[in-house]
Amino acid sequence: AAANPFVTHHAALDRYLYPVHGEMIARLTVRNTHWEPLRLQFPSSQVYDFVVRNDKGETVYQWSDGKAFLDLFRIQSYDYGEKNYALLAPLTDKAGNPLPAGKYTAEAWLSTSAPRSYTASAGFEIVDSFRP
Repeated sequence: AAANPFVTHHAALDRYLYPVHGEMIARLTVRNTHWEPLRLQFPSSQVYDFVVRNDKGETVYQWSDGKAFLDLFRIQSYDYGEKNYALLAPLTDKAGNPLPAGKYTAEAWLSTSAPRSYTASAGFEIVDSFRP
């Protein structure tokens, strides 16, 4: 699909540095600055997904793991303006263990039917000695 100059999307985190045993607030924003609604197809009730990857590119956390979504093909419209999706993510691996200190990337995207075209990422770091 061709890029739409009227639609932007980005990911934002509540901070850059996090403590071991911490959690983050992540936000995916979709902004439509065109008068015509953006219509996207979704194959289920899931609207977005979110992953954390370590510095090797391995997925160490995925928001949708263990969640059930309805098989419901639908079209969602994004009118002029901004739509935000926020989530609270524990900084743990798939087994619930705290992620070790290091550099990571958070990535969020809309779970549309097409290949991932509304995706955004942000880097962050987990540190042993944390001072807010």
